[in-house]
Amino acid sequence: MSLISVVVPLYNAADHVKHTIQSVVDQTYQNWELIIVNDGSTDNSVEAIQPFLKDSRIKIVTQANAGVSAARNKGAENAKGDILAFLDSDDLWHREYLQKKYDKLVTSDSRYGMVLSYIQEVDEQLNKTSKYYYLSDKNVFLDTISFTPDQTTCPSNFFITKAAFMLTGGFSLELSNAADRMFLIEASLKTDFLIVKEPLMFYKIHPDNMHKNVSLMVADNKRLFKNADKLGLFDSASERNACYAKMYKIGAFAYLKNLNIPLGIYYLFRAFFNSPTELFRLIINKTSVRKQVFRVLTKIGLLRLLMFFNRASGKVPILVFHRVAIERDPFWPPLKPHEFEAIIKKISNYYRFINTDELLSGSAKQLKKACLVMFDDGYLDFYSYALPIIKKYNVPVTMFLSANNTLAQDAIWTQQIDAAVLNTNKKRISIKIRQVDYTFELSSLPRKSASSGQIRNLLINLHPEEFNEALSFIKRELEYDPASVASLMNYDQINQIKDTVSFQSHSFTHKFLPSLSEDELKEELERSKMVIENKINQQVNYIAYPIGGWNQLVAKVAKRFYKAAFAVDNEMVKVGKLRDGEYLYHIPRFNMHYSNPKEVLMRINGFHRLLGK
Repeated sequence: MSLISVVVPLYNAADHVKHTIQSVVDQTYQNWELIIVNDGSTDNSVEAIQPFLKDSRIKIVTQANAGVSAARNKGAENAKGDILAFLDSDDLWHREYLQKKYDKLVTSDSRYGMVLSYIQEVDEQLNKTSKYYYLSDKNVFLDTISFTPDQTTCPSNFFITKAAFMLTGGFSLELSNAADRMFLIEASLKTDFLIVKEPLMFYKIHPDNMHKNVSLMVADNKRLFKNADKLGLFDSASERNACYAKMYKIGAFAYLKNLNIPLGIYYLFRAFFNSPTELFRLIINKTSVRKQVFRVLTKIGLLRLLMFFNRASGKVPILVFHRVAIERDPFWPPLKPHEFEAIIKKISNYYRFINTDELLSGSAKQLKKACLVMFDDGYLDFYSYALPIIKKYNVPVTMFLSANNTLAQDAIWTQQIDAAVLNTNKKRISIKIRQVDYTFELSSLPRKSASSGQIRNLLINLHPEEFNEALSFIKRELEYDPASVASLMNYDQINQIKDTVSFQSHSFTHKFLPSLSEDELKEELERSKMVIENKINQQVNYIAYPIGGWNQLVAKVAKRFYKAAFAVDNEMVKVGKLRDGEYLYHIPRFNMHYSNPKEVLMRINGFHRLLGK
């Protein structure tokens, strides 16, 4: 095992540094040295770390105050290891941080010199929040300079070979707040990155965070952009000006939030003069306008009025989610964990969460303020990101599994098509279906998105043999990589949480059920029930139709094996009709894809239906 040199720059962090060092001491990977660079601290930081210096692997280097970049570089100069890991004095690591990053590095080829991971936010008491950050390995420069939400370049996430570090020249001494951005940009020009797709680093939020110094942030990023300009990294002047506009807009809003009106207005003007169109796009866009519209509609009482009529009519909402995740998906963006928590928290102010059994056995009076939460497909990110939130708010959840996909750890077919189309380098694909040739353009992201939807619609009604042949052809032609799709939970993970989550059926192979014959439906629905019951040793009573697809034949077969079935009609459940044998097998649910909690509440109470949407 290689020696890993951990570098901690220390300046007046007595209230935080003990937890930081302890997170290194607690690492499962133990072949490390810890170099603490005291950058002229004037508080009792040095006294705080004295107990740790009994460990021979930990040493302190002292320098006159020269800034965080100089401290990091000093630590790297004193490092004996072949790998460097930087850790700020107020951040922490997961106990497997070093081990997992080391394993990722040594099992990859030599072109990779740096490993990053996802980041989770913690508060001053070290309580984990639902806010996460990530950094893509696709276009590091644009991600780094464009202030993309949910992305951060925190140095405590930097795990790099010493050889790659030396190629960068280290951290820029003229930068502090933006030194990590500049370093990451320069590192991306010298080496390729690897990503461990789980939160291994904890970013602590507290009043003294450097990023809260707005003036420093603006000044530092101006220097960063000038350096990037010198390196010729901007594709165009408009791209550079857009970055300036974003940076000034962030500064302006920070000052306005702190009621520093003159500076807020000043930086808004700076943003405007750099890129008027970018400023208007940032301030006046579809998302911000919708947010303000639903804030106003809620404030004037429309939500409570709609809710009153729905409760008087005996209606109950069912919310069905799919993915809660950090990663980007340009075709079907998942909810971010903090967005999901905001929705659950907001709904809990108006509704009482119940489980599926309570829905089907409760009276209209008992269900007056009820709401159900469901998940389809059983993605692994539920286990990592949604589960802590539903436990926090004590939400009963019903999850519907595609039994064979879970068993085989094979992605849902719609997801396979999306991934194949998204990641291909081909400009088009031609497919022959029932003697008809179809050609789909794949030359840009919008065309890929449109083509993926068209391909899915083309395959959805095919007979299973035709379907399997067409899907195999598409995956082969586009060089589909199974590693490019989101993973599903396996049955071992499911069994660990089956007392918290009720697992039910989502069919055997997630086929579009109306395309199947009666015998095929019987096989699809019965096998799903049997497999899940056998794997989790619990009874399966309910099914959710994949892709919301059902007809009278599907409902007829479902009645043989299940007590009730759920579709996706985006309307409330009419409690009075739950005794109706027909209604019981196409109970409606709302497909959740809005991130604004107020819009979610307005939608489930019928506002969008009033507009014909």
